[in-house]
Amino acid sequence: LQVELVEVDLRWGITKKQSESGETLPRCLDTIHNCRPYFIGIIGEHYGSIADRRFIPDSLIEIQPWLKEHLDRSITELEILHGVLNNPEMSGRAFFYFRDDVNFCRKQKNCTTDTNRDKLDDLKQRISKRYPVSRYRNPKLLGEEVFKDLWQAIQKEYPPHSVADDVERLRREHISYSASRLRLYTPRTLFHKAISKHVTSSNIPLLLTGESGVGKSALLAGWSAEYAKHHPETCILLHFVGVSPESARPELILRRLIAELTRCCALSFVVTDDATRLSQSFQEVMIAAGATRPVVLVVDALNQVESDDISPMSWLPTAFPAGVKAIFSITPGTMQKQLLERGWRELPITPVNFSERRKMIADYLKHYNKSLESTEINTVAATPQTGNPLFLRVMLDELRIVGRHEGFDVTFSRLLASPTIAELFDRVLQRWERDFFKPEGLVQDVMSVLAVSRRGLSEREILDLFGDRDRCLPLPQAYWSPLFLAAFEYLSNRSGFLWFFHDHLRKAVERRYLNNRRERCNAMFRLIDFYCEQISHDRDHGGVYRQLAMDIAEDAVRCAEQGKDGRLQAKA
Repeated sequence: LQVELVEVDLRWGITKKQSESGETLPRCLDTIHNCRPYFIGIIGEHYGSIADRRFIPDSLIEIQPWLKEHLDRSITELEILHGVLNNPEMSGRAFFYFRDDVNFCRKQKNCTTDTNRDKLDDLKQRISKRYPVSRYRNPKLLGEEVFKDLWQAIQKEYPPHSVADDVERLRREHISYSASRLRLYTPRTLFHKAISKHVTSSNIPLLLTGESGVGKSALLAGWSAEYAKHHPETCILLHFVGVSPESARPELILRRLIAELTRCCALSFVVTDDATRLSQSFQEVMIAAGATRPVVLVVDALNQVESDDISPMSWLPTAFPAGVKAIFSITPGTMQKQLLERGWRELPITPVNFSERRKMIADYLKHYNKSLESTEINTVAATPQTGNPLFLRVMLDELRIVGRHEGFDVTFSRLLASPTIAELFDRVLQRWERDFFKPEGLVQDVMSVLAVSRRGLSEREILDLFGDRDRCLPLPQAYWSPLFLAAFEYLSNRSGFLWFFHDHLRKAVERRYLNNRRERCNAMFRLIDFYCEQISHDRDHGGVYRQLAMDIAEDAVRCAEQGKDGRLQAKA
C-alpha cells in the first residue's frame, strides 16, 4: 500500500479580488472536505479576519446552515469548525500547534485586539479539550512536531504489516467505486425487481445491455446493496472493469474472483501462479463456493475487458455451477451478440422515463438545497437526451453552479441543446476555461496530458508538471484546487492516479484539445520530458518513470508516423 501526502495551504495564492468577492470561504471549506481525514491547525496570536457577509454568500449558507450561528467569527475559526470541531470522526487525525513565544506579540504591530482576544482564547480552549495541542517557539520545532504527529497517524492508519497485495488493493478500489455510484442514486425499482426475480429463479447468466451513460454501473451497485441487505446469507461479489487498468485484465479478474470467493465462503484454496490454469481453478472454486452458500457474481462493463483478437472471451465461463448466479453488463456490439448466442438472457436497460427523470431532478437538486420551477423540470424531463442519467446529471451539475442569476436562461437553453453527452462535456470544458484561466491554458494542459497518459497522473505529479519546474516550485493550490474541485465528480482515483471517470469526457477532451496529430504528439512530448526529469529527481521510483517515458515514447512514435509529419517523427 502506497500513501502519498499532498499538503494544501488554504491561504497560498488567494488574491485580494477573490477574497473581496466572497470566493475564499466556499473554496476553503470545499478543500478542507476534500483533504479529510487529516487536518493541521497552526494558531498564533492573530484571531483572523471576521467573516462578515462579504465572505459568507447566501448560497454557501444554504449548503452549510451551521454558518448562520457563527457570522461573528473569523474565517480561521470557521475553517476549524468545519474541518474538526463539527466532525467527531476527526479524533486522532487532527493536530494543533499553538505559538508559545511571550516576546512574539511585542514584535508585531497587528496582534489580535482586545476585542477578539476573548474569541481567540475561547477557540484555543475548545480545541485543547478535545484534541492534542503542541506548543512551538520556532519553525524548526514546529516542523519536527508536525512530522512526528503525522507519521504516527499514518502508522496507525496503515500499519506496516497491512501492505496490500494486488487483489486486496483492487477489492478496496471496487468498494470505493461502488460507493461512489450510490451517491445521489435514485433506484430504478422495475429493474431491481427484474434482476432479483432472475437471480432467484434461473441459473442462466443475465446480461444487462444499454448505451454508455444509461446507468448500468449505478444500477448494479444499487441493486447489489439492496439485495445484500435482504439476503445476508448470499455472497455478492462486484467487479467494475472501469475501476483501474488492472481491473480490465482477464488474468487479474480471475485471480481476484478466486481470492474473493475463497475469503467469502471460507474455502482453503490457494490461487495458482500458473496463468494457463486460472480458468480451470475458477471453475473449481465456483463449484466449492456454490456448495457452501448462495453466490452472485456481478461484472460491470464486460466490453472493456482487455482481450486478444483471436479469443476475446476465452477466459469467461460459458456456464456457471449450481449455487452461483452471474450478472454482467455490456454495451451493444459484437460481444453482446456472441454472448446472447450462448443462450444467456438479456435485460435491456432503457432510458429513464419522464416520471423517473422528474424524481431524479428533484432528488439531485434537493441534495444541494436547490430546485427548479415545475415548468423547468418538465422541460428538462421532456428532452430526449435527459433519458440518459449521465447527461441529466452533468446538466444539473452545470445548472446548480450557474444559480439563479443573470445568464441562467441562456445556460439552461444551451445545455438542453447539446445533442450528445460528449458535446455537453464540451460545454463543461468551455466553462472551466472561463472559470480557471490562471495560469493560462491550465484546463487544456491538464486535460490533454491526462488524455495521453497511460495510467493517469497523481495529484503530486500534476502540481509538479504544471508548476515552475525551473525553480522546482509546484503549481499553487490556489490555481489547482478550484479546477480539481470542479472536475472531481468526473475524475476517478485509481490507486492515487487521476483519470477520466467517463469515456465521454475523454472524447470531449480529445475533440477539443487533441483533434490533430501535432497537438496529440506535443502533449506526449510534454509528458515524456516530465517523466525523464523524474528519473533523476525520484530515485525510489526512477525505474517506474523510465518505463513510463518509454511507453509514452512508443505512443508518440506511432502518433508521428500516422501524421506523416517529418519534424514530429524526428522529435519522436
